Amino acid sequence: MSGAAQLLDLTAVISAAVLIGSLFMTWYQFGMSFPTTSGAFAGISITALGGFAGGWRFAILAFAIATIVEVAVNTGFARSGGDFEWPHRPLLALLCGVNLVLVLAAFFAFPAVLGAAGTLYYGLIGTSRGGGAYLGLVAALVASAAAGGRLLTDPSTFRH
Repeated sequence: MSGAAQLLDLTAVISAAVLIGSLFMTWYQFGMSFPTTSGAFAGISITALGGFAGGWRFAILAFAIATIVEVAVNTGFARSGGDFEWPHRPLLALLCGVNLVLVLAAFFAFPAVLGAAGTLYYGLIGTSRGGGAYLGLVAALVASAAAGGRLLTDPSTFRH
């Protein structure tokens, strides 16, 4: 495996690790006002894996972990010198590409913040993305670019 290929694999792994970290940061922020004379204001911050965010976002975590495991397995096979053929480059591109699609969906789809009666909270005055959403999007883009670059570095489809 060439030095450029190793660097691209390392970039994909680091980006996947950063994406995992971003999932535990604030992805969504909601501001609410309450109908009181004091004009009370409250804000809610939700991580991508938070209760209101939606369970499908755990797929982002699963694909990021799978990316790290796939690169580790490929590195282990490459160092052992065995004859086992592993479709590393297409698999890495698939994992990172699907994760990018999931992150884009999570980035643009705000979760609904529902009250106890199943209705939207009264007076929702603002929604915004938190820093974790931006960090996660950049990490997914970098991982996908690295996987795409890895796909173009070697003529072989398999791990060598």
